[in-house]
Parts: sequence; C-alpha cells; structure tokens
Amino acid sequence: MELSRRPNGNAMKNAILRQENDKLRAENDLLKQAMTTPVCNGCGGPAVPDEIS
Repeated sequence: MELSRRPNGNAMKNAILRQENDKLRAENDLLKQAMTTPVCNGCGGPAVPDEIS
C-alpha cells in the first residue's frame, strides 16, 4: 500500500484544525473591526475618542 493511500487520522485532524483556525480568524477580524469603530455604551452611536476608557 502506498503511503498516500494509507488511512490515518492526520488528514482529519488537519481539516479540523483548519476549520478552527478559520473560525478564530473570523472572530479576530470582527474584534479588530469593533476596535476601529468604537460605540457609545449609552446611546449606541459612535464614541468620541475622549470618552473611551
């Protein structure tokens, strides 16, 4: 049996890790976006830079 045809869990583990990495990347992108567009906690409008704590 060729090495490329040998069944193992590495391909499945790799696929799972890639999915998890994609999810974390998407979450990271959302958090970066939230940091660049701060929102006022009181009214939900854009925050004034002096008010950010």
